[in-house]
Amino acid sequence: MATLIIKYLKRTQKSKPDEVLEFEPGVNVLVGVGNTGKTKWVQMLDYLMGDPDPPESTFGNDLAEKYDSIEALFLIDGKEYVIERHWKRQGKKGKIFINEEEFPASEFSEFLLSKLETPILHFPTGNPYSKRSWPQLSWRMLYRHVYRRQKLWADFADKQPEAEQYACLLQFLGLAEYIFSDVYSKLVEKQNNVYQLETSKEAYLKALDEVSKDLVGEKEVQVALTRDSVDVAINRINAKITSLQQQRDLALNNLLLQSVQEDDEEQNAFNQLSRAWNELQIVQDANEVKLAKIKRRLEELQAYKEAIDKELARLQRTRSAGRILVDLKITHCPACDQTVSRKTDSEHCFLCHQPIVAVANDSGTKRIDFEAEQLKGEGTEVDELITTLVEDRKVTISERRYIAEEIQRVNSQMKPIRQLAASIIPPEVTVLDMESGRLQERVRQLERIKASLVLRERLSEDIDRIQAEVAELNAQVENLRQKVNLAKASDMLTDGMNTYLNALQSQGKDLWTQKGVAFKMRKRDFGVIVSGDDWGSKLGGTLTLYFLFAYHFALLNLVRYPDTHYPGLAVLDLPPTLEDGSTVKDDENFVLEPFGKLMEKPDMENTQIIVTGAAFENLKGVNRIELTQVWV
Repeated sequence: MATLIIKYLKRTQKSKPDEVLEFEPGVNVLVGVGNTGKTKWVQMLDYLMGDPDPPESTFGNDLAEKYDSIEALFLIDGKEYVIERHWKRQGKKGKIFINEEEFPASEFSEFLLSKLETPILHFPTGNPYSKRSWPQLSWRMLYRHVYRRQKLWADFADKQPEAEQYACLLQFLGLAEYIFSDVYSKLVEKQNNVYQLETSKEAYLKALDEVSKDLVGEKEVQVALTRDSVDVAINRINAKITSLQQQRDLALNNLLLQSVQEDDEEQNAFNQLSRAWNELQIVQDANEVKLAKIKRRLEELQAYKEAIDKELARLQRTRSAGRILVDLKITHCPACDQTVSRKTDSEHCFLCHQPIVAVANDSGTKRIDFEAEQLKGEGTEVDELITTLVEDRKVTISERRYIAEEIQRVNSQMKPIRQLAASIIPPEVTVLDMESGRLQERVRQLERIKASLVLRERLSEDIDRIQAEVAELNAQVENLRQKVNLAKASDMLTDGMNTYLNALQSQGKDLWTQKGVAFKMRKRDFGVIVSGDDWGSKLGGTLTLYFLFAYHFALLNLVRYPDTHYPGLAVLDLPPTLEDGSTVKDDENFVLEPFGKLMEKPDMENTQIIVTGAAFENLKGVNRIELTQVWV
């Protein structure tokens, strides 16, 4: 497991020496009386740790104006990384430099987590099956448990939602990758898909059922829509249509028997007009196709002609440039730019001294002229083709007008015959036709409703398919969760906190007046019990200070366990006074001595704690950095 050690922290300002704090593995204390800048140093470190807010909001306008940059040297898994932020460089305010390579502040989290071998994952912020997306568990979220601000000594991570706190603890314990795995995320997504499909299916069928009853009103579908019931209704209506058609045919046959035999010449004339009308429609369609082809071909040739003209213009510009540049001579050396002069005879080059081979000056011009002539020839051919197509288009348009006139003429000749035929048709045939049309429309409606029922089957198939995927993902999630031992994780934190409190109490000052701490990691959340009650309602100001020191001690102690992901760093900015009015100065040494003993252990050599305070006098085995200048 990789850990993070800060070797130095440096801030710079223009035209003044750099200010540097050097840290060591183990316990580091940053001491000084009030207003010596201890808190501002750790706030600037917080800004360096990927804070997306502007520096003015992190450590104040005065320091943001006074200083130009903040820099630190990180040691991660034996490798050094120089981390910098330069808020006064143009366009670099939101950037972080890692070994001089520029990164957006938003990408710093993934960089640092990857170097610390910490999984990058997403977690639910409430009900995992809600529609809200799962945010990424970022370094900034984790850092709120690493860096304790001076004014935030009331909770594990003040103002951090409980779901986020829980996710951070699972990450430190090495369990988040199993509980919030990609497989679990996919499972939640698939289960939400099943729920949405089932809801959509029910809503769709309900709406279809209500609309269909009002629209169709058939007795076969009065209870509920089914494909078989719709088929029965369609068959019944089709039988009615067949009966109506038979009645219509009978009426027309009777009319035929009663009518006088039609004149053969009139019948032949009508048939001829009908054939002529059909032939004209075919010719009209062919004419439209021909006209469309001419239009497309004409557009292609015009575009090609335009390209030829552009190429000819380019060649003309090249030929003009050649006339201007051909007489240019070398006057300066291309290597040193000094003036050169001719010192050889005219048969050798005065620059490279090689024999001059006579080359016709107009060879390049001839090549350009040849290419231009070729293009002109192609342009002439294209112009001829365009002219031919334009003429064809005129002829085709003329033919279209003629065909339209002929169709109008045939329609005029057929109109009297149609009116005569309509006048002799009995009224009952018209009634039968209207009823038959109404029934055919009802059949079409039923067919559309029947087709809509197919969607229900597709939804059911999708639900079955996704449920099969859910079952497979469930098995994978259960397999991952078998690796999660919440009881063991609870014991790790419980033992860590109680070890600290035992060490504190062993100093003989009755600093801790309560019973032991019981940390409970549960499936969805966590809780901490002190003396049989929730810790938040049980502890006062000084006891809360000891309790939270015990919490940071337990987190640092996780480094000793395999497969955990705590970065091995704590930055604690002590408040000058607590909520009950007591001062911290009297207890400073006592609260840090257990950390010193912890970090003396062989498996804790790559861990570090940085604590601010007023004095920490006579504290052995620590790196003591004293600030003396008081800022007013």
